[in-house]
Amino acid sequence: IISQLTRQFKKISKSKLQCKARPWKIRFTGEQAIDAGGPTRELMTEAASSIFEPTSQLTVRVPNGRRGEGKNQMTYIPFDQTGRRYDDYQTIGTFIGMILRTGFSQDLPFAPLVWKFMAKEIITVDDIIDIDSEFGEHIKQMREASNGTGEGETSSSNFETHFMFTWAIEQWDGTMLTLPGHTEGSIVKKNQVEQYITEAIQFRIRSIYLPLKEMRKAFQINVNFK
Repeated sequence: IISQLTRQFKKISKSKLQCKARPWKIRFTGEQAIDAGGPTRELMTEAASSIFEPTSQLTVRVPNGRRGEGKNQMTYIPFDQTGRRYDDYQTIGTFIGMILRTGFSQDLPFAPLVWKFMAKEIITVDDIIDIDSEFGEHIKQMREASNGTGEGETSSSNFETHFMFTWAIEQWDGTMLTLPGHTEGSIVKKNQVEQYITEAIQFRIRSIYLPLKEMRKAFQINVNFK
């Protein structure tokens, strides 16, 4: 449904979507219902649900949700596997603005870092760990190993062979990748631990930045806020 709305929104000026009343009148094919608010609310509810449906391929459940552990398990983040869905993410941003304007409240289970970004706040490593506790544990283990405070202290000379940390990173959808600029299977050296952590955090944020940016831009236009 979100993709259908995208096609319709392209035909309408942005100013017409900046409304406090119902944004449209609905007539379902084969039904005689007059849109006194019920069909509009039904469409908005179905549109909201479609954002998070796997078939829409616009969002993925957060890692904690996939694993069934940690906080925010029932939340989602925008994740564009194709890199070509910018119009749909703009529609989501416009849709969120319309919800605020019209009062047709909807359940939008985005992860906290999504709402933080929409409010023009900076996403931090703590925001990532809040939805991916395993990532946080991995960072902790690497630092403890590097500082010699964890189980199995080692010297710099055998750090690599003992721990075998690689430059791999789990993408938001669960696939394993090698961080850009590194060779698949290459080992993180002891003096590279902080570099790995920095690059891993940056990679995670960059991989959702563009969808978030399109959502926020469209939202700001709809609510006339900069």
